[in-house]
Amino acid sequence: MTKRNISITTSDGACPAGFFAPDGAASGSAIILYMDAFGPRPALDSMAERLVGLGYAVLIPDLFYRSGAYGPFDAKTAFGDPEKAKQLRGMLTETTQAMTASDTGAFLGALAKEGYSGKVGTVGYCMGGGRAINAAAHHPDRIVAAASFHGGNLANDAPDSPAANASKLNAR
Repeated sequence: MTKRNISITTSDGACPAGFFAPDGAASGSAIILYMDAFGPRPALDSMAERLVGLGYAVLIPDLFYRSGAYGPFDAKTAFGDPEKAKQLRGMLTETTQAMTASDTGAFLGALAKEGYSGKVGTVGYCMGGGRAINAAAHHPDRIVAAASFHGGNLANDAPDSPAANASKLNAR
């Protein structure tokens, strides 16, 4: 298995990401794994490694890259620490669904640069769940499957709500 850190150029700057792939020539399918609120960390790396074991390349972008250096946060204690909870809530509010949908074009480009230019799946956890769905709605030509695991804030009155974009989905 290949695992390395890459930098993806987006319209708002450089997004760090983890790239995981089966050993050998680049081919097959890829998955974008959208993080939960605690950021890229070993738990997400383990999930990516399991998917690589099934033959997929996996990209884990840091959706909070616009916020500068941070954590990652400890999922067990972040909301119990008032300072960290305030920082985390701010980052959650400042990183919109629309930003992630736009960034996904750059994520797809990064996968193509790595040799994975075909169809892609998305998966997200908690805050990433809605982002996986919105990514599929905004990039129906490349994203053919989307999964949200205990997705948060999937339906609200915002125009970029995953529920508002559900009619645009071609993905499974």
